[in-house]
Amino acid sequence: MSASASVGTAVLTRDDPEKGHRIRLLLAWLLAAAVVLVIAGYGFNYYMLSASQRPFSPKHELLRPSGTIGIKLGMFGVFLFFLIYLYPLRKYWGWLGKQGNSRHWLDFHVVLGTAARLLWRFIPHLNLEILPAWPSIVC
Repeated sequence: MSASASVGTAVLTRDDPEKGHRIRLLLAWLLAAAVVLVIAGYGFNYYMLSASQRPFSPKHELLRPSGTIGIKLGMFGVFLFFLIYLYPLRKYWGWLGKQGNSRHWLDFHVVLGTAARLLWRFIPHLNLEILPAWPSIVC
């Protein structure tokens, strides 16, 4: 009676330990892009109006800074900025520093920062000018 077992079949190896992180990061980028594109698509004709013409737009009640969508965009932008500040706070809060590694935190910090900056541009009183926003995003 002989019992033989192959070690190669008992051990499962994971080819790429970063695959899960890359998938989550891709999903975060896609979600951020989708939110920005939906808001830009819905409000494009409103955001391209001058400040003096916006009150006459049918979308003004929703998209103005104190409107239904405008106030929620502002609150969502502030929430994103709070999430962004978790990255530097993890150095000072021990329990937060043990969650994940720095590179993963930095990746999501960049995604949130880019999304927050683009969403912040849709608050109408900031005089949306798309071109001046790009240098601050890139730098």
